[in-house]
Amino acid sequence: MTDPVSGEELVDALAESLEAMAATLRSGESAVVLADLESAVMDLHCFLGEPARAGTGVLGDGGDAASLASAEARCDLRSAVCCAVSGDLDAAAGCLRSAHDLGTLAVFLRHRAGDDPDTARAVACADPPGWGSMIPRLRDRPSVRAFDASLGCDFVAELCAHRASLRWLCSDAGRRLRRFAASFRLTVSWSAALWLVSFPELCKSRLDTGTPFAEAPERLVVHSRGWDAVRFALSRTTG
Repeated sequence: MTDPVSGEELVDALAESLEAMAATLRSGESAVVLADLESAVMDLHCFLGEPARAGTGVLGDGGDAASLASAEARCDLRSAVCCAVSGDLDAAAGCLRSAHDLGTLAVFLRHRAGDDPDTARAVACADPPGWGSMIPRLRDRPSVRAFDASLGCDFVAELCAHRASLRWLCSDAGRRLRRFAASFRLTVSWSAALWLVSFPELCKSRLDTGTPFAEAPERLVVHSRGWDAVRFALSRTTG
């Protein structure tokens, strides 16, 4: 059995965290990188403003479960930034993986709500579904099948591959921060792409409302498959 942590040890740990945070913020480059990540969280929140809330927007009533999962994903993204600021990049990586899982769960629950709101509520009240049960349902959505057919790809498999990539291989602190930042932006980009492929009408809605995404999609989408998702959504809503 592990001995309880003493108050003195907690104070020492907090002091180390504060020192690391101060050192990070004193570094101009690191501070700019982390501020950019926080901006990405806000951009994703703006992008998902309507579909993440129950009963609003072109997607209809997604139910409280999808809204909650989306909100928790946003909290985990912010927690990842906070951990990175304090120098705990291992914890930041864990928060980022959790954000990716919750963001995918939000889309899954939105799909289930579209199929049957009662089923979606039942799923939400039970234990959260794992990737094994989400993958086939996400892959079988008509818009996802159409996206895969148009590009000869497996979008959901690539999404899973990104999840598997969220681990750290570099020991140098500076390189780890840059690697974390790149993975963070890619995770946000994959989240936006998943919504676009799953609900193409979202793209038209976002482009019509004068959001930051309409003005500069590159604030959210930073990888080639994400841009494929933008083009796909636009072709489905403006054709």
